[in-house]
Amino acid sequence: MSIKILLRMRPEESMYRKALIDLVKNARGNYVVLSSGYFQSNVVAMVNDLSNTIDYFLSASMKNKIILVGADFISCDGKTDCNHCEFYNFVQALENKYASQVIVYDVPNMTKLKKGRANPWHAKMAFKFDGNSPTATIIGSSNVTSSAVFDWGTNGFCKHECDLYISEHDISLSSSLEDPLSCISVILDDQNPYTEKQLLETAYQEIKEVIDEIK
Repeated sequence: MSIKILLRMRPEESMYRKALIDLVKNARGNYVVLSSGYFQSNVVAMVNDLSNTIDYFLSASMKNKIILVGADFISCDGKTDCNHCEFYNFVQALENKYASQVIVYDVPNMTKLKKGRANPWHAKMAFKFDGNSPTATIIGSSNVTSSAVFDWGTNGFCKHECDLYISEHDISLSSSLEDPLSCISVILDDQNPYTEKQLLETAYQEIKEVIDEIK
């Protein structure tokens, strides 16, 4: 088993996108689940390495499926970046090519708050399944949006994110920025003399040192 803790502190590089590509391309399985609080259609509508990887996965076999889980946001709010429209445009971009291989769960806004706002679906997770058996997962703060997925220039904008990538295969990810703290490895195997708790504690201390420096 391999674990990567992915930190995004700079706009030039998205380790989250690299992890999504690795999960779709290299993890064993025929089902990909993408769950996000927000989706933006340009993530798959534009030609880029992630959209190409999804295309390759779905075109490789009719048995391969992608399951999208997101909030339906009730209806269009009339804004140019309407969350409702962005989610369905994301779905449409995939269904136009692979209609029978795209499964959509649009979670309704069930609970209303006192001021009339809704509690939308907000879980950020990606999974790869081989039949009913999970083989890889990404759990974290990144949504499937352009700010989280794309690499931006040094003057670009990004939110500071943290994502945990776990897979049964040996994850091969590295930062092109030569920033050792953007991708922290925790490798678990029979040859490793340390326990999972000790390895995670080491990773935690590395992250804590970065946060302390920022403070």
